Formats: sequence, C-alpha cells, structure tokens
Amino acid sequence: MFQLLLVDDEKDVLGAMETAISWEKYGVQLAGICTNALEALEFMRKTPLDLVVTDVKMPVVSGIEMIRQAREMGISAEFIVLSGFDEFEYAQSAMSLGVRYYLLKPCSEEELGDALMRAQKDCVHRREAAQALHTRDENQKVGHSQEKEHFVDEIVDYINTHLDDDRLSLKWVSNNLVYRNEDYVGKAFSARMGEFFLSYLNRRRIEKAKELLDQPGENKMYTVADQIGLGHNPRYFSKLFKKYVGCSPTEYQLRKRQENMGDCRPDEEKD
Repeated sequence: MFQLLLVDDEKDVLGAMETAISWEKYGVQLAGICTNALEALEFMRKTPLDLVVTDVKMPVVSGIEMIRQAREMGISAEFIVLSGFDEFEYAQSAMSLGVRYYLLKPCSEEELGDALMRAQKDCVHRREAAQALHTRDENQKVGHSQEKEHFVDEIVDYINTHLDDDRLSLKWVSNNLVYRNEDYVGKAFSARMGEFFLSYLNRRRIEKAKELLDQPGENKMYTVADQIGLGHNPRYFSKLFKKYVGCSPTEYQLRKRQENMGDCRPDEEKD
C-alpha cells in the first residue's frame, strides 16, 4: 500500500480526515499525522513516503516552504495541496515546485480520493523510471563500456509501455528518463526512428486508442483518453484522433459497430 502523511495545523481537521476517510479504500496506509511543517519535514526525513496531503497556510513554515525544503532534501513523494478559495498565489507557488494536485477546502472525500488515485499512478511511473535508471547503472558497473541498447530504444520502450502517462514529452523523457540534453535527444530520436518524438508519441497513442475502441462493449471516450495519457484534455484527444484517422472517436466506434453488425448478417442477406 502507498504510505501517506497528513499535515495540517488544525487538529480538528486532522482528526476528522484521519477517522472519516476510508484510506484503505484508495490503497493508502496512513503513516502519520503532523500539526506543523517542521514536524512533517522531520517525519519525511526518517520515514519513506509516497504521498503527502498538506494544508498550505500554516504558522512559522508554510506548506509551500515545506514542499520546497522537502524537494531540497531529496523527498520524491507526491504532494496534494489543500487551501482556501482566496489563496491562488499558493497554487502558483505549488505548481512551480512540481505539485500537480491542488484542492480547495473543504473538499469531498471523492475529490481527495480521485487525487490520491492519480497521484499513485505518478508514484508508479516515478518508481519504474528510477528502476530503469538503476538497472542501466548496474549494467554499466559490471563492465558494459557502452549502453546495452541505444538510449532512444529505452525511450521507445517506455512510451510503448506507459502510454497512459500524461507527463510524456520530449522534455520529460530527456530530464527524467535518459538524463540528456533535450535538443540532443530530439535529434537522436529522429535519426534513429525516422520521425519526430511527438509524431511517434501521437501515432502510438492513436493506435492504442483504436485498439481500445475496437474492443467489444461500451468504451467511454474519456476512459479511452485517460488510458492513452490524454484524460486531462479529451477535446485534444478527439481532435488528434480525427487528424490521424479521418473521423472522430465516436464516429469511428459507430462505424465499427455497423461493420460488426454487417458481418453478423446471414449469408443470403450479404449476397
């Protein structure tokens, strides 16, 4: 289970969240609760964590400053930030530190649960990227003077197995997967694959979308979009699909159904 820390200077809020939310339901184990940022930083230093849910407006050290110090300490946990409606500047500061989940107080359990599930996906992607890097380093240690495979192959393999990762971009894979200059990676990718990074990524995502839409049953557009990493922008997914396929996802699905119905007609009717 994913290990989670709650941070809020209001003890009644902490108590309510601790007892009212079914953490196990979201695959989360509550590792601890802290009433201030300094206490939380000390807890993070000693305890491996996957997720941290924190208020931003706290005395002495704010939640944003806590996240900044945690990043400097090398804490890689995903942060979910809670704040009041009128604290937009906090949201901007949080986003600049790589925080992707920002909820307005009071938030419902459903909203928090959705953020937890999405943040867990980020945790998994981060672990897999770290494991890939570790494996590569181990290969180098045992005498590989050259990489076993070209680093572009590593990128291609990651794309093909993580199409649902909405962070995928040339910049992200350069900085977080192969640790090389973005411009250099882009040129190397084009030379090896015969197409630009974004072109390859979009093509593979649409191919995957077609596979999902071809499956029997009712496949919702937003579900398909989410499974290819475009769940945050279904309108863009529809536009991209039409560019590559020539029709919208809905039209494509309708055509497939009509084709399947035609295949089921008796032979004499087909004649």
